[in-house]
Amino acid sequence: MKLLRKFITESKDVSRSAGLWNLVACANLAIQPVLLMMIISRLMGAKGAAMSFFTLGNTYSNLFLTIGKFGTRGYQVSDVKREFSFSEYRVFRLMCTIAMMLSAGGYIIYMTFDRSFTMYKMIILLLICLYRVPDSWEDVYFGEYQKEGRLDIASKAMVTRMVISLIVLLIMIFITNDLLISYAVAAGFNFFLLFWCIAITKNIIPEYREKTKTDVKMLNIRKIFFATLPLALVGFITQFISTVPKDAIDKYMDPASVNTFNYIQMPIFIVSLLIQVILNPIYYKYSCLWNDKELKKFHSNFMKITLFNIGITLFGMVCAYFLGIPVISLLYNTSLPGQRFNLMIIVVCSGLLGLVSVISSFLTIMRRQKMILMGHIIAAISAYLFVDNAVSKNGIRGATFLYLGVLSVLSIVLLIGYIVAMIATKNKILAED
Repeated sequence: MKLLRKFITESKDVSRSAGLWNLVACANLAIQPVLLMMIISRLMGAKGAAMSFFTLGNTYSNLFLTIGKFGTRGYQVSDVKREFSFSEYRVFRLMCTIAMMLSAGGYIIYMTFDRSFTMYKMIILLLICLYRVPDSWEDVYFGEYQKEGRLDIASKAMVTRMVISLIVLLIMIFITNDLLISYAVAAGFNFFLLFWCIAITKNIIPEYREKTKTDVKMLNIRKIFFATLPLALVGFITQFISTVPKDAIDKYMDPASVNTFNYIQMPIFIVSLLIQVILNPIYYKYSCLWNDKELKKFHSNFMKITLFNIGITLFGMVCAYFLGIPVISLLYNTSLPGQRFNLMIIVVCSGLLGLVSVISSFLTIMRRQKMILMGHIIAAISAYLFVDNAVSKNGIRGATFLYLGVLSVLSIVLLIGYIVAMIATKNKILAED
């Protein structure tokens, strides 16, 4: 444990280490579900019930994790003027994490009665959500580490916890061939690693290092809630848009179709994760540019990241066309005939999600959360209104085209919001001069 502690807490070159381990952390987030699907598909069947349980549980856990995180990380890191204390962010995150599990439990119990889930399936879904709780709680600490210039420690601690808990989960799946037991044991290890990683790193935060007590004002908790509520709703709606097609396929089609859609949808968050690799180390810097009214530099960085997003999307489309289906079929030990075009659409959707992530990050720095929320509400309503008709008549093809249409509308609305916000800010600065 001493070597592990040293690895997490010490870096020879902080800036370089931050960039490297942030990349590893984001790659880890993308690889973990893929690896789990590979193992489960081989041990329990690519089109069996266990795979359906896992994909649905992973979808639900991602959805309710947005309640736990509540969109606070970006707001916390960009709080350049330190309007709120870390203690206030931490208390607020505790409330959100509790709300995450209560809402997950309530929804899964409701779905158990609505769709006649078995008790076994219900418990597995709940355990998968419980397994993700540490992702929510550690995020408030790691946001403060990032603000203190130690994204390297935050990233290494996150990677350490997630990799060890994943190894435990995979070992349990090999031994028991049972998702319920495996997730129960792995969740316990995950919580232990969470508290250990925080215990050895929390002195980065001035409140811990200087052993000062900061009063937590409930008025400030309410302010954080209302300031980040649009971002929380945005995160929830983003996952909701992703969940709606899966739920519709689960409703109208067989488990094999659910699994097929999940296989081809796996790349959906890759571009946005790559965007976070770029943004995380320099998010605070962009916040300072905006705070100092360096609009030209701010917009120049926005354009550079947007062009990078377009470039990797085009590269992804080429890879998907020539290698996508053969590679996915090999990874998951399954056959996916006639899914190449659907996969290509998913890659385009991944690029649009990346663009949404870029614009939303910059609008958050600009404190235009309501614009982000407006765009996502329009997208969510569109998805809800058209999903049943799209999936019931056209199956997986209908689901992919629905996703493409919804994300296209969302991207256009947010881009218009960014342009309007930039023009309004420039005019305000000119008026002040």
